[in-house]
Amino acid sequence: MCRHIFFFLFFTIDVLAIGPHEILLIVNGNSSESVEIGKWYAAARHVPPSNVVTVQVPREFTLEISRQAFTDTIWVPACAEVDKRGIKSNILAWVYSVGFPLSITTDPPISITGITFTKNNLPSCKSIRDGTFKSALYTGFDTPLAIVPLDNPVSTASHSLDFYSEWLADEMPLPSMILGHAGQFGNSIQKIKKYLQKGISSDGTRPTGEVWFVVSNDVRSHCRSWQYSYVQRELKNLGIRAYISSSFPPPETKIVGLMMGGAEIKPPENIIYLHGCVAEHLTSEAAKFDSSAQTKLTAWLDAGAVASAGTVSEPFANWRKFPSAFFFCHYVSGCTIIESFYQSVYSPLQVLFVGDPLAAPWAPRGRVDINIQKEEGEKEEIIVRIDVSDIDNSYYGRVVLYIDEKKVGNGREHKIKTTSYKGGKHRIRAVAYRTNMVRTQLFCEKEIEFVSIKEGKNEKE
Repeated sequence: MCRHIFFFLFFTIDVLAIGPHEILLIVNGNSSESVEIGKWYAAARHVPPSNVVTVQVPREFTLEISRQAFTDTIWVPACAEVDKRGIKSNILAWVYSVGFPLSITTDPPISITGITFTKNNLPSCKSIRDGTFKSALYTGFDTPLAIVPLDNPVSTASHSLDFYSEWLADEMPLPSMILGHAGQFGNSIQKIKKYLQKGISSDGTRPTGEVWFVVSNDVRSHCRSWQYSYVQRELKNLGIRAYISSSFPPPETKIVGLMMGGAEIKPPENIIYLHGCVAEHLTSEAAKFDSSAQTKLTAWLDAGAVASAGTVSEPFANWRKFPSAFFFCHYVSGCTIIESFYQSVYSPLQVLFVGDPLAAPWAPRGRVDINIQKEEGEKEEIIVRIDVSDIDNSYYGRVVLYIDEKKVGNGREHKIKTTSYKGGKHRIRAVAYRTNMVRTQLFCEKEIEFVSIKEGKNEKE
């Protein structure tokens, strides 16, 4: 006769739209930097161990890789691990650590995040080159307008990725980001950790900084500047000040976002990049790190932004291939950075997204607690109660309990037979989903240990 007892080891609480249990964090085992950043990010963002996969990318592939090599060394091994671990239904996005090739040598070349988005099932070369491949996640204008009527409503409603997953089912693409680039023209490992930490620290802080749209006569600026007036008004309705200017913000200005176009730019050092700030400049080679031409996206990360984007091959100043200004509308509506990027890019195959994918400065705040009690009269059964409290008057209508990343069920109270689990440590996670189009999550995690007791001795099964 044996019974199980349990010990609480730790718990964590967070607030996000897409949660850490819904990403697959991929590490390159042949890169010590990739292993270091992957391990650090998994701990900082509470990514479950089952959601961290290590692949072995041959050292010859640094900045670019063929599609076949990507398939053989990254795509197939990662997918196999997902299937083996039984977590496929949980995963909504892939996140690459540093140390991965950034460009796929297709015609035209596309980014590693772009090929992942298509689930390694590419559309025609022409649709990639012309920017006519349309993302199922994109919301916004389909065609550029010289003058956008301010009273003309546009479908820019923001959603979280789980909403799209339910809607699109098997047609759901696979959004992805890379945490950083530490190679040529990249950031140091220390700098990468610093901006990722700024992203983590931004969650739920509702920063009061400004968004700046910097314009010029450069074609790189012209090709999407027609969006700015409309978005400026939308941001005002959301409580965020946005400015359209031909110059950078004045010294000491606190910003949460900056968007511009230009080949050679120097991110200002005399402004304050608040935690969660996203900055980007539209140009051809911002993510082409084998060339010194043009300013790289990593310059913004070095200056203080937590995420940026840039193309890996010639986009021909096609606005559809870059984040639209609507990025900031999604972001301020509570979406994470990865959700905001993918809802703002019409054709996201040549663009590389870099930074903290889970940062969500405008996510509502709240708290989830897991309380575990023994069932009265039952030696081998516990009751798990989940308490949800909100701070920002949000309603969390759905609560899900997971044990070892396997879904136990919905609801705020669960009876668990401890004998259904092996002796040893187990990870319990409760996730509360906000009732809204942006289904912000609150989660709490505890690690418990079931111990078998036989004849007065403790024996782990």
